Amino acid sequence: MAKYIEPVMHQELLVAYDKHPADLFQNIPPRLIYTAKHTLHGNWYVKPVKGHYYCFSYIQQGNVTMIVDGKKHTGQAGDIFLYQPNKIHSGKTTNPLVPYKTIIFQIDFGNIKSHFFQNITHFPSGLLPHLREVFEILIIELNKKEKVDQLMIKSLLLEIFYLLVAEEKKASADVVDSQKGYYFTLCLKAKNYIKENLTEKISLKMMAEHIHLSPSRFSHIFKMTTGYSPQRYFLKLKMDEAQKLLLYSHKTITQITDELGFTSIHHFSRIFKEFNNQSPLKYRLYNLARKGKRIAISSKDKIPLI
Repeated sequence: MAKYIEPVMHQELLVAYDKHPADLFQNIPPRLIYTAKHTLHGNWYVKPVKGHYYCFSYIQQGNVTMIVDGKKHTGQAGDIFLYQPNKIHSGKTTNPLVPYKTIIFQIDFGNIKSHFFQNITHFPSGLLPHLREVFEILIIELNKKEKVDQLMIKSLLLEIFYLLVAEEKKASADVVDSQKGYYFTLCLKAKNYIKENLTEKISLKMMAEHIHLSPSRFSHIFKMTTGYSPQRYFLKLKMDEAQKLLLYSHKTITQITDELGFTSIHHFSRIFKEFNNQSPLKYRLYNLARKGKRIAISSKDKIPLI
């Protein structure tokens, strides 16, 4: 169990509405109950807590691991978390050297059941960008020195509610066209990055960082979209390139091993055989023989020729 360390927190209050305002217009849901900028320093851990209203946490800086209703999520700058009423959530920093900054929005949506948005908890950076735009406008309105425009606030809260309803319908569907399009775009960007670095040693973390997702989230989306794990896809492209080099170049297997970034010829040969059911040498000899071509095989390959 993680050791509890009392976090050092700075709070900058933006809104603290009366829960029972005299103004009838303010009293009509949706209502903004509380908004504040929170900054936490050091190796902090927040104990499990639950609230009475829907609560959004819009991360501005830092990284966090959140446990929401028993499920683990990793968050970074640009991500938004939704905590439902009476649902337990807790969190801890994943990088004590960087202050964690977030803006908390507590909203009363009226008599909506606490399980209404049960399929949505975490909005990673890049997902549902319009929701961020609405929160950014809301922040600007609340930071104004003059009197807050209550009509504008209400319209923004209704927009947030509408976006959540739409996202709930998407999340509850087996496959959502718009989500597929978003995932396809992410995977296309990742594929291009992999192709551009085919001869390099790139890790899952490096791939995920390139498209601004956590490694686990990226791996899940990539496999769901392409049918391959990112690492497996990376190896597949390497093996496709290896096949071309074996058939259409005079490079030795040792040279191909080095060019594709493998640590040893034995490692390369093992992976190649895993994909092609043949060693690189047998693949080259067999396919060139079928095409009626001959190619000089250097003894530098360190593999018995006969």
